Amino acid sequence: TAPVDPYQGGVPYYLLIVGSPDRSSFEFQALLKMQWAVGRLYFDDLEDYGRYAQAVVAYESAAFQPVQRKSAAVWVTRNSGDLATAMLSGAICQDFLASSNQLGSRVQFNLDAFPNEKATKAQLIEILRGNLPGGPPAVFFTGSHGCDYSGSDPDRQRRMQGSLVTQEWIPKTPASDANQFSADDVPSDARLQGSVGFLFACYSGGCPASNSYSFNKDGSPIPIAPSPMISRLPQALLSHGALAVIAHVDMAFPYAFQDVNGTPQVQAVRTPLELLMRGNRTGFAADSLSRMWSSLSAQRDLAFAASNAANAANAANGPAQNTSAPNQLAQFTIARDDARNYIVLGDPATKLRIADLK
Repeated sequence: TAPVDPYQGGVPYYLLIVGSPDRSSFEFQALLKMQWAVGRLYFDDLEDYGRYAQAVVAYESAAFQPVQRKSAAVWVTRNSGDLATAMLSGAICQDFLASSNQLGSRVQFNLDAFPNEKATKAQLIEILRGNLPGGPPAVFFTGSHGCDYSGSDPDRQRRMQGSLVTQEWIPKTPASDANQFSADDVPSDARLQGSVGFLFACYSGGCPASNSYSFNKDGSPIPIAPSPMISRLPQALLSHGALAVIAHVDMAFPYAFQDVNGTPQVQAVRTPLELLMRGNRTGFAADSLSRMWSSLSAQRDLAFAASNAANAANAANGPAQNTSAPNQLAQFTIARDDARNYIVLGDPATKLRIADLK
């Protein structure tokens, strides 16, 4: 299909879905963002719509002076003995904190970084309060595990799904209030008005009703929640003044910071942050993740063709088996769907007032 031309077609490029995913599905949102920059706004508390709208309107008024500094904050866990966070921290921190190309340095942004043992629950609270050497950050990135709760306790799942697992967590032990950061932990004095967050974690943006990657033996879906939901943590950040939050629906895989061969590709995560720090609108910044989805879809099609060719060769040549093509097809399928599941929560047309940041 042709690119959108809002001047000729009359449909704005930046679209905001207002409503829950059981009314306007995640799949519908994904299809829209193939051509438009799409965000979603949904709150459990009706009053939060007003709080969010008032905060955005105030921020965009000429008389408003942002409290944020020209600064970014990075908070990335590395839980002892945990391979997933070791991979995440190793890739993200090596790239973001590199002295030769530190995140934000090209646009004169300061960076406050809290990797590994510094990624505590208390430190994340201080980031949201703006109590940092560089002052309240205009952009903040979190990288961690996200909590997954059983749908057998829907009230708890609704409250805690997608909460961030902090550095205090010990692998193979249950998560608790002491080592996870939920919506209830966003401080009342958070200084978020005019900031944009990127939460890299499972379920940090939302949760589907059924598992996207595993199925019952008969091919039927495996339910994981009574209904699809927007996670409460980004709702809380938005209701406290954040302009927008980029987050993930469903399980998050490492394909945003490494390719299917394990080669680092941190630019997929870095690009949205850099675009935000250049004053681009949130939806435009997040569109780089949609482009990654399109690229992986094409690569997956090629892998599918290779898999079919391998199957045909196996059938013709007898017992010799070549499993590399089917395995690559599975990896590309997961990587494709993983890229699709990044979403913008909040107005995708919002942007940082770069010229007014001190």
